[in-house]
Amino acid sequence: MTPLRPSPAASPAAKRGVGLTRTGAILGIVGLLAASTAIGAFIVPTPASAATSDDQLLIALDISGSMAEDDGNGATKIDSAKNALNNAVDAVPSDSQMGLRTYGGSCASSKLDVPISTVDKNAMKSAIGAQGAAGDTPIAYALKESAKDFNTDGRKTILLVSDGEETCGGDPVAAAKQLADSGIDLCIDVIGFRVDAATRDQLTNIAGAACGTYYDAQDGAALNSRLQRASVRALRPYTAVGTPITGSTDGLNPPTLKPGTYTDTISPGEQSRWYAVDLPKGSTAHFGATVPWTAPLGTTTSLNVGIKTYTEDNSWCDSETGWTYSNGGSMTVSASALQATNEKDSNNKAIKDGECGGAGRYLFEVHNSSDDVRNAAAPLEIVVVIEPPVKDEESLPKAAVMEEEPVSPKVSKDATATVGSGSYGDAPVLEDGTYTDTLRPGEEVFYRVPVDYGQRLASSLKLPRLTEENEAKLGSGTSVKYEIISPDRREVSQSGADTSAYFGGDPQTLSNSTVPVQYNNRESDETKLAATTLPGYYYVWVYMEPNVNDPYFELPINLEVDVQGEPNGEPSFTGELDSPIKQLSVTGPDGKLTNAAASMSNSSDSSSKALAWIGLAAGAMLVLGGGIGSLILLKSRKPLH
Repeated sequence: MTPLRPSPAASPAAKRGVGLTRTGAILGIVGLLAASTAIGAFIVPTPASAATSDDQLLIALDISGSMAEDDGNGATKIDSAKNALNNAVDAVPSDSQMGLRTYGGSCASSKLDVPISTVDKNAMKSAIGAQGAAGDTPIAYALKESAKDFNTDGRKTILLVSDGEETCGGDPVAAAKQLADSGIDLCIDVIGFRVDAATRDQLTNIAGAACGTYYDAQDGAALNSRLQRASVRALRPYTAVGTPITGSTDGLNPPTLKPGTYTDTISPGEQSRWYAVDLPKGSTAHFGATVPWTAPLGTTTSLNVGIKTYTEDNSWCDSETGWTYSNGGSMTVSASALQATNEKDSNNKAIKDGECGGAGRYLFEVHNSSDDVRNAAAPLEIVVVIEPPVKDEESLPKAAVMEEEPVSPKVSKDATATVGSGSYGDAPVLEDGTYTDTLRPGEEVFYRVPVDYGQRLASSLKLPRLTEENEAKLGSGTSVKYEIISPDRREVSQSGADTSAYFGGDPQTLSNSTVPVQYNNRESDETKLAATTLPGYYYVWVYMEPNVNDPYFELPINLEVDVQGEPNGEPSFTGELDSPIKQLSVTGPDGKLTNAAASMSNSSDSSSKALAWIGLAAGAMLVLGGGIGSLILLKSRKPLH
């Protein structure tokens, strides 16, 4: 085995956008917060599964007389609304907590048609199908009645669908504010259906008074799109996924982590969280930490996360730091540390167990700091991978070479609609193909693609020519950023990749790719190439800066992803640890373990599935806050082999 070589210098700061604020209500049918199982002194991540949440959604549908009017496509508004709601119901997971209330007729006419409970899709569709349109529009009354429909302490969302103003003399804006200020954790999101300017103002103010957002739909097709957006995008705020744990705050008795994904919280300021990882001789630990935070819109703030590595006797081994900043909205910052073990150091001197670079227990201290804007604990997501010792390193493919230009994807142009996530852990798993999605100002989205040893990810992001109307909403232009992230949260786009562009309304194509994943890539002095060593989920990240004229501007995108090459070059691991791809619970879009994971063992435990979709929550909207951020890609020590 070759001795340790000096670490390459840290890479320059790589600008990274941030976005997605939850000023709108989030229906969190989220989960995958599996209980941890203690085995001796270890925390072992249990197989993740969708967990029922206390968060609830109530759809409040306008069935007043004006809903019998034309929807702009030849149908009535009420028929278009029913069709769109049925599609939204189809989109939610089966454990969603949701209900239906209608309002219209007399000024005291509002009915809870389907009480909030675990969704009965047939009952919801039956109630939706029974609706007609008649009478007045008592929005304020309906909102007051809606407050009685929720029955837990979780977050509560009313999704109000209306085609007109209040017609019964009530003050729906005051009613919305009263609900939002009542201490029951309730927000109101609003879709306006073929509304005039005065109605749009009132509906926008309703959403603004109750921590929500307003969406405009000028015809039946747009309404269907908005409701689909509402049902699927409720989870776009960052959702930490993993086994809940509590790190030590003083470095004493930290939980010892096995490979897997974990969630914790971390306080503002300099207070740290400590964790332990046991490394056998010849193994390499990848320890990634991610901290998301949402800042008030229009507020410039910064956030960093750092990882310090120590031996069990508190001898310092290494440090990594990530930093981000924003002018409001959501910020996501990550850092990733590596710790390898071997018998000898770079001077061929023997390394004792318990020393830096030797086998034994290592302590990872995660710390973060921010400015005064952050005043509460933030989620902390941790990913731990321990590569087992390798017995055939010399026979494995050599490190790849960084190419001058990215490799182009070669996929069908037939596009499939998808919805990117606002976080790593619940991002949709994509197979080779072309996908459509939309971005909003200040929004960052993630997608996942399984990539094995010997394979590379090639991708392209296509931005369209805008219509005159959308060009006016865009304004002079804004930046779009685009990266590929490794399983342990490091940027791995090739040096010639198009990772950002200034979009002014004309068509553009951004190209991006990785080098082939190989175990020996870690021997490269190219930081991003050296980070392309693990098989698993590679994340495509896209972000649009908020510098636009209209905060409701939506940018359609086409995303192509193509995993190129056949799996090859998988090391022969020794010892009791699973392969990295199995530790990371990597599954394809069909939910099955990838070939590398399946070949690892004859065990039928396809387990630790750290996700597939975690609840696509229905009906909640979110206001997307602007922000520009930076993530510093950090140096990583080379393995001691």
